[in-house]
Amino acid sequence: MKILNRTLFLSAITGLALCGVSCESWDTASNKKKGTITGAAVGAGAGAIIDDKSARGAIVGGAAGGFLGRQIGKEKDKNEQLEERVRDLEN
Repeated sequence: MKILNRTLFLSAITGLALCGVSCESWDTASNKKKGTITGAAVGAGAGAIIDDKSARGAIVGGAAGGFLGRQIGKEKDKNEQLEERVRDLEN
């Protein structure tokens, strides 16, 4: 059972990493996308550690981390857009 849990955990982390790489270049990705990917990866790792290396913990942690990372990234994108508008108005 431990081997299955470890395999599921590593598969989840690898899948998230590959999704991030295949979707878009990191440099051109929006903060929302970066936050989602980073939050999901960190959340999956933290969830698995908290729930004794279980796949359930990794899945729940990844979902929660992805959601929180997306929300934070979305706010960062809004702030950057506002700063850009202010700079345009000042010029």
